[in-house]
This record gives sequence, structure tokens and C-alpha cells, in this order.
Amino acid sequence: MRIIIADESPAVFDRVVKLLIPVGGAVVAHTTEVSETLRCVAASRPDVVILELHLRGGTGIQVLRRLKREYPEIAVIVLTNFPFPQLRAMCKKLGADGFLDKSMDFDEVPALVRALTQKTRLAGAGIR
Repeated sequence: MRIIIADESPAVFDRVVKLLIPVGGAVVAHTTEVSETLRCVAASRPDVVILELHLRGGTGIQVLRRLKREYPEIAVIVLTNFPFPQLRAMCKKLGADGFLDKSMDFDEVPALVRALTQKTRLAGAGIR
């Protein structure tokens, strides 16, 4: 499975990469800004984007909205330090496949990635 991590923090990037090793995720890019994230998604067509809501040059909300409009097959997991109920509801409405709080849910990333990629593989095989 191919993954893009969109987050300004090198420490978060390193931690997510370590968590994804047992899942077999190949991180194809680490982006820190909106335009870079959108370019990388268009170029590499990942299976999953792990997305912080605060990025340079805009917001993760902008990225989420565009990804779900242009690439609905890509799973998007919001991983943020801003787990406010309003943001969670907005992300859900925009089609986020997961919403995790960095301070409490970080260790849930591998299981969620695994579940989302299994779901994608099953849907691609015609199994619902």
C-alpha cells in the first residue's frame, strides 16, 4: 500500500513511518504544504493520505475537499492536534475515512490503515 503523509512535523512523520512498518505501508512522500500534497497525490496516486489539518499554504480541509472530489478511491485519515468536535464533523461530512487525535489516538494509525486498505481491496474485487 502506498501512503503520503502530509504534516509539517518531522517527528510526526518519523513516528508514523515506524508505526506503518508492520502494516507493510510504503510511504511515497512526506509533504508539508497544500500545493505539494496535491501534486504528490496526482503524481503517485497513493492508497492512503494521512493528513494534518494545519499545513503551509492553506488547510488540510482544502486538501480533503479536493481529494474526495477528484480521487474518491483514496482513503484519507485526518491525524491532528486539533480534535475539536466541529472539525471532526466537518471532516466526516467531507468524506474523511478516519479522524484521529495525535495526543490520544496515534497508536490507532496502523489498524485504521490496515482496515481501510482491506476495505479498498475488497471493493476492488467486487466484494461489498
